[in-house]
Amino acid sequence: MKKDYKTLSREEVITALKPMLENGSMYIRDDGKITRKTKLAFNTPWIHIKSARLRNCGLWHMYHQLFGFIPSQCQECWKVVVRPRTLVELDKLLEIQKLLDLPSKCGIEKRETVCGLYGGYFYNDSLEEGQECWRLVRENVLITFRLM
Repeated sequence: MKKDYKTLSREEVITALKPMLENGSMYIRDDGKITRKTKLAFNTPWIHIKSARLRNCGLWHMYHQLFGFIPSQCQECWKVVVRPRTLVELDKLLEIQKLLDLPSKCGIEKRETVCGLYGGYFYNDSLEEGQECWRLVRENVLITFRLM
């Protein structure tokens, strides 16, 4: 069930975060703020190439998982998506992402709402940045995948 902000603000946040507080992946600082101890989960189907500079994607993703809404910060991100068709193409995409050194990840798609077995994502701060990234990624993907 998706929840709006009014509903969410009335709920007890600590209860939702309790498992992470108990397993030590999060803790409450002296100033009362809750903080994560690690930047990336170790049990993910994704290889993260580079984190987005201006965002805390891991935190927003956790909010989405816990509370069932997409934070506004995620809606301000311009994503370029690549859908490798084979494991070989996924491996080639990983090499492209390393070469371009842009905020990105690739891996196995486990979400039922997303088509395809594999995915690659590039994260951008504006429409213009996203369009430039799309041109660069498209050129590299076409050249690399054509050589296979």
